[in-house]
Amino acid sequence: MARAKKKTAISLYQSLLRNIISLIIFLSCSILIIIHFATTSVKMNISRILIERVTNRVKAELKHFFKSVEHNLTSVRVMAENSVINLSNPQEVSKLFFSMMQSTPKISSINIGDEHGRGFLLLKKNGKWLARYADNSKNPGLLNWKKFNSSYVMEKQWTEKKQFDPRAQPWYICFTNNTGKQDTPLKEQVYWTNPYTFFTTQSPGITVSTVIKTPDGTRYVLALDILLTDITTMTSEIKVTQHGDAFIMSEEGSLIGLPKHYANCSAEDRKNLFFSSPLNSPFKPIKNSYNAWLKNKSKQKSSFFFKCNNENWIGGIYPFQLNNDRKFLISIVFPEKDFLYELTRQTYIVICAALISMIVAILLVHKTTIHYSQDLEKIVSQSERIKNLDLSRKTAVSSNLKEIRQLADVQEKMRVALESFSKYVPVNVVRELLDQGKAAKIGGKIDYLTILFTDIRGFTSIAESITPKQLTDQLAEYFEVVLNILKPQHATVDKFIGDAIVAFWGAPTSIKNHEFHAVKAVIKAHHGIGQLNRKWTKQGKPAFPTTFGLAAGQVIVGNIGASSRLNYTVLGDIVNTANRIENINRFYGTEMLASQEIKKATQKNFLWRKIDTVQLVGKTSITDIFEIVGPHKDMTDAMIEKTLNYEKALNFYKQKKFTSALKLLEKIIRQYHDDTPSIRLKNLCETFKEYPPSSLWNGITKFSHK
Repeated sequence: MARAKKKTAISLYQSLLRNIISLIIFLSCSILIIIHFATTSVKMNISRILIERVTNRVKAELKHFFKSVEHNLTSVRVMAENSVINLSNPQEVSKLFFSMMQSTPKISSINIGDEHGRGFLLLKKNGKWLARYADNSKNPGLLNWKKFNSSYVMEKQWTEKKQFDPRAQPWYICFTNNTGKQDTPLKEQVYWTNPYTFFTTQSPGITVSTVIKTPDGTRYVLALDILLTDITTMTSEIKVTQHGDAFIMSEEGSLIGLPKHYANCSAEDRKNLFFSSPLNSPFKPIKNSYNAWLKNKSKQKSSFFFKCNNENWIGGIYPFQLNNDRKFLISIVFPEKDFLYELTRQTYIVICAALISMIVAILLVHKTTIHYSQDLEKIVSQSERIKNLDLSRKTAVSSNLKEIRQLADVQEKMRVALESFSKYVPVNVVRELLDQGKAAKIGGKIDYLTILFTDIRGFTSIAESITPKQLTDQLAEYFEVVLNILKPQHATVDKFIGDAIVAFWGAPTSIKNHEFHAVKAVIKAHHGIGQLNRKWTKQGKPAFPTTFGLAAGQVIVGNIGASSRLNYTVLGDIVNTANRIENINRFYGTEMLASQEIKKATQKNFLWRKIDTVQLVGKTSITDIFEIVGPHKDMTDAMIEKTLNYEKALNFYKQKKFTSALKLLEKIIRQYHDDTPSIRLKNLCETFKEYPPSSLWNGITKFSHK
């Protein structure tokens, strides 16, 4: 077959050159986007100018609105202080107040009160005039009323039992609480109350008051009331834009002058809106603008953009200083479309043009880079797999860029080298070195690990009975089964010593409950080897009966050896203990034995049988050894009974109660004929029963050789 023709490689320089051209196109589009933001800034400036212009007009209207009321207040004070009128004469005061309210309709009512609790009120209601006089110094709880027609001719007079004291009203209390100011002459003090609900009419309004000191030394407080509905009438007549609105709020953020949107609402509905927060307003522009202002308040921005009904709106909130004591907030809102339609349309055209240019640039860049990026992504993906020691060969990377092709060739050689290297050392050790990005060096640390030794019983005889080729093939299959069980249980396989395997848990990667994983691995390996042996027996091949020894404790783990050759392994007494425990399986006829540390750490998960108390070869310490019976969930009542009976028999044996021990052991052997630990212990009990041990005998089995 003819060899495939290689693709012509191009340099990375040529590829970058084309990408740079595409980048220039992209930058051109970016400039258009900047133009868009500049347009937005222009819109904001125009909006601010409009808002400030409307705000100044509203301020002028408010100033004229309130100043005319203050002028009437000042006029009465001047007349009273110069004895032009007598404030103690209700009839004279009544006529003056009637003339004042006729000339200034925005004054809804006039109050006057003195330090003795005497008070006079004049208000207009339903086309009639009502006058009320209260004298708490003589007749507390009694109000005198008079009703006048439109020409101010009295029609009716009556009394009413009701408590009213002018000294308890906001316009009196708030003013008298401020008369102690030293920087303003008493006669020049004018005080505006917070908006509140009037006592008599229960209508929302605001009051301006002043103190009057007549020539005879009597002090009065004069107060003129303004309804919030009159302020609303004024604000609703202000034209902002076609759909724009202006409204007034108190300094605390409650509505006191409603926009024209509410001009056609019922009086009751408007009354319910006064004093409410803009955040509770059913009119979305009010609610959304105030919410946007609160967010921008910390940035000291008076004008701002906000969204309403999926449209762009512009708002502004500016202070209006009524006097030294009271300040209002003027709010202007209008939709952007009212005056920025053409500018917005042009902005959209520019944005669309920019987007089209950007899409074209992206397509060009994509078309140029997609061919190369796919190859680079394959190399990156392969590098990630190599980093995680997934060294399986994937599809080879082919590219017409010679630099990428060279990189792929080098990477493949590295993968092959690591694949070979990983077969000589534990994979997780190599993975840790790759994660650390450091070269291996001599050194170790003390750690608490679980150690495993395995061995094939009678391996020497087995090796003599078959050919080297058959022995090698069976060992390869045997090791494959065992390693495929140990690895998922987080084992680090240290080394192979002939047919034996040395492994440990807890290093180089620390894991919790490593004793549990070790016991689980031994049970699975024992089962897997059993299945393998049954298969081999059917095939006429020798079985590999395997014994296991587990121990846990402090060891030195790390890189041991010379600077030119290292071995990641473990050293310590526990390593020897695991080896000795594996060896004594032959003595007891068991297959899976472990130290008491392993049993203690896993007794909640597995059933254990204490086999004996021993002194291992080369040891002076005494240790209990235990046989792995199996997971608790797999245990039957018979297996649990067998385990308990054996351990009771072992205790009787140590207490020299050989007859009691024999009864239990014979019961076990009748049911389990091949239970070698029970058979061994039964033989010992029979011997000691006939030939009792010395008084120094303690029941501990001592091993003097491996």
